[in-house]
Amino acid sequence: VVGILVSAVVYSQTVLLGYQSTGWKYLDSNLNLGTSWVTSGYNEAIWKTGQAPFGYGTNNPTPTTILRYGSNAKKKFITSYFRKSFSISSLSNYSSVQLSLMRDDGAAVYVNGNRAFVSNLPSSFTYTTKASSEISTYTAPAVVTLADTFFREGTNLITIELHQYSASGPDVFFDCKLIGMPNQ
Repeated sequence: VVGILVSAVVYSQTVLLGYQSTGWKYLDSNLNLGTSWVTSGYNEAIWKTGQAPFGYGTNNPTPTTILRYGSNAKKKFITSYFRKSFSISSLSNYSSVQLSLMRDDGAAVYVNGNRAFVSNLPSSFTYTTKASSEISTYTAPAVVTLADTFFREGTNLITIELHQYSASGPDVFFDCKLIGMPNQ
């Protein structure tokens, strides 16, 4: 009699920040925030709190939190800002973190104050820079793997600036999720 012993180890992914997350801080006031807003010490006193997804217009899915775009539909705000803290209890459990970003039209993502990913924007931009092209199918997220070096154990901060393609564009949309990819 020959016996075979099979051993299997299952590695599971961990959702660190899910789609439709609550508690996002956001600013939709057409202000030039410079670069300090991506840091953890930034004062969010004038920021609103909302639940993702964010946006306005003829989006599908429909945004949970409607962003303001100004008083003139032909001259909408180009940039809106978002901040969200989340926790990682044991960074050593992950080889990397996968970001899935739904955006209409362009976005820059920062983690703990460092630029981690730019989608549909030129490499150098300001709050008045328009997205490089119009995104009409934002339900297919941009997916990128971020090195674990962007993150730390304990509280982390993700900050995102969303850019419109046109000041007269019909819609804007944002949501994202972060998944911890297990060590194998």
